[in-house]
Amino acid sequence: MKHAIMAILGLTLALGATGCVNGLDKEQTGVAAEQSAATLFGADMLRGLQEHNYAKFSQNFAADLRKSTPEPAFRKLCADLAGKNDKITGCKHLDTLERGGVYRTELWKVAVERKTKNSNNEIDRVFYVTTALIDGKEAVIGFKFETLF
Repeated sequence: MKHAIMAILGLTLALGATGCVNGLDKEQTGVAAEQSAATLFGADMLRGLQEHNYAKFSQNFAADLRKSTPEPAFRKLCADLAGKNDKITGCKHLDTLERGGVYRTELWKVAVERKTKNSNNEIDRVFYVTTALIDGKEAVIGFKFETLF
């Protein structure tokens, strides 16, 4: 439950809101074909968020993260985000940090266009996706968004 609250709070506060786009291709995400499958976990999650598709968003989750971030919580997050005037305009994979051979953390730069009555502002966010080897298979164990200042 704590993970679900942290994940939803992190997404809601840091990202603000997102609109749907047609999805992210390899050029938009900055993911080269030769990069590891772990690098694609963040891209899958961002596509799932944009498309309001829980199956895509959570497809690489470890069992504990899937339990702590169930579909109803994801649906509520998507509904909250849909009511705002923000739109993800692109993202780019920045790096994957190796953490002792068992853990990895992907770093993504996510560009968000924020529309207000008086202006449009581009805001960059950092999206972290942490994975771990669980029973010999890599799975997402956590994620969060932060604002770049």
